[in-house]
Amino acid sequence: MIHLSKNQWITKIGRFSRLGGEDATSFNRSAMFMRFIKSNWFILALLLLVLAAIFRNKIRIAVQPPPGQTVQPIVQEKFTENSLATQHNDQMNLFSGGSVGPAANVQPSATEAFLRRFSKTAIAEHKKFGIPASILLAHACISSNAGKSELAQQANDFMALPCGDAWDGATVELQGRCYRQYNTPWESFRDFSIYLAAQDWPASLRQKSGMDWEPWVNAMGKHLNSNPGAYNKTMKDLIMAFRLFELDK
Repeated sequence: MIHLSKNQWITKIGRFSRLGGEDATSFNRSAMFMRFIKSNWFILALLLLVLAAIFRNKIRIAVQPPPGQTVQPIVQEKFTENSLATQHNDQMNLFSGGSVGPAANVQPSATEAFLRRFSKTAIAEHKKFGIPASILLAHACISSNAGKSELAQQANDFMALPCGDAWDGATVELQGRCYRQYNTPWESFRDFSIYLAAQDWPASLRQKSGMDWEPWVNAMGKHLNSNPGAYNKTMKDLIMAFRLFELDK
């Protein structure tokens, strides 16, 4: 057993008293700090918001270009769900003066909207019948004046298919000619695919040219249009302007 003298006990007790006093002082400081936070939280929050606004403004000033210099805006090319590129500004008057295809009074935005709307339909027909989607979509756009023609509006005939002797479905007569009538635009695409599949030249073209769209354009103009020169040019311009050939991949 350890025996301490009276002086040693006094010294030890004083040391513990000092330690206890330091802990009490630290606790009191913490309590005062918390009371200060609770009583002034609104002012402190405002100060933080002011500091954040100042910091943000400094960042905005820092990224501004030097005087006399301009930053070129980033031009982002638009694509459809199937990588269908939009028409550039220098191609906006592509159809003006043409005797076939979307007329001059059809806005380019209407042409783009038509191509976006029926791109998936053309791809589905391409997969089923082996006809390039670019050909089907461009032909439908030209034949229906981007969906604005009277035949497309009244009869859903986007391909301008005449009645013919073998047609026993609904019909509509416009400008003295008989055309096929459909319940939906999709029926027009499907009937046109069936019509092409029943011809001899598409099968031969598939074997020789595959999905090369340019021979298809020439063949379509030869077999389906009375003015193949104008038709071929409009088809090619349309396919190239909107990169419709990307739908054939």
